[in-house]
Amino acid sequence: MKRTNTFTVRARSGETEEILRRVMDAVPSLYNELNYARQEAFFNGGNVWHIRQDDFRKQYLGVLGSATAQQVIRKNDDAWKGFFDSDDPDKGLPGYWGLGNRRFPMVSES
Repeated sequence: MKRTNTFTVRARSGETEEILRRVMDAVPSLYNELNYARQEAFFNGGNVWHIRQDDFRKQYLGVLGSATAQQVIRKNDDAWKGFFDSDDPDKGLPGYWGLGNRRFPMVSES
């Protein structure tokens, strides 16, 4: 069973707020760019696992750091593994993470 924790983060300064905004924009952007590349490979008959994940990780390394970028990539891996492992014929391709209300799934190893 997966658990989701919801919490509110308040920045103590304008600089901290800017850093948080950059991270909040980078997390779904990384996920969505990797997801798009995998969907392109899938629709073009390629292998979704042959996408160079390291290129995506390096692109976001400065904003997210290595551990966070890797965790986002793992979430995308899990979504695609779930798609291929599903017996449900109506299960669609993994979706994109939205920016609308700025709420994103956070993963905690606990």
